[in-house]
Amino acid sequence: ETGRLCYVGINNYDAGKAVGRLVKKALPNGGTIAVFIGSTTSANAKDRIAGTLDELAGSENRAAIADGKFAESYGKYKLFRKMAIEDAGEENKALDNAKDVIEQLKGTPDVCLIGLYAYNPKCILEASRSKKTTDKFKIVGFDEDTVTLDGIARGEIVGTVVQDPFNYGYESVRLLSILAKTGDTSQLPKQPTPYRVVTKDGGPDETVNGQTIKVTKAAEYAQKIKDDLASVKK
Repeated sequence: ETGRLCYVGINNYDAGKAVGRLVKKALPNGGTIAVFIGSTTSANAKDRIAGTLDELAGSENRAAIADGKFAESYGKYKLFRKMAIEDAGEENKALDNAKDVIEQLKGTPDVCLIGLYAYNPKCILEASRSKKTTDKFKIVGFDEDTVTLDGIARGEIVGTVVQDPFNYGYESVRLLSILAKTGDTSQLPKQPTPYRVVTKDGGPDETVNGQTIKVTKAAEYAQKIKDDLASVKK
């Protein structure tokens, strides 16, 4: 009913499951997880949270997540406070939330702190550095903030699941141009844009739901962002 012709972007639920897989690699024997996010009401937030927790639980339970109902445990992983910790999109609040949770979980073994909005991982990292817990807690993120990528390269963050906002913009304008000039709809995407996983050392491509998912080194992805931005000046 909106008149939309296509969607240029990732499937946030599938990307959330990729976050869950990073958590499982970081804590293969289970443990305590704390989830940080700006809001739990938007569609992308619901899908990211649901994908993460479903992957950890080994089940498909999206309806319960959408209703705002959280369990105490998901498979071998206990959800701290039995909720996703919101910050209303305010970075100062996100930093305070991270510091508060780190303080409360000091002494708890096998902890992973998960940041699902772009600023959350860097706030978690800043809080962890201030509390001197970077060698005690695992951190998994979302999106490609430069602080996050640097933290991954330094080994302070396990990894992050990234989109491709530069090419979202490029592809959107390219497709609109074709539509305006020719009316041809044959090039409109029929599948979501693949997300990408970024870790310190990278790894081989993965095939998930029929899509090729690249696993890239943090330093290489940081350079890609610089190259994308530099290209605009030419």
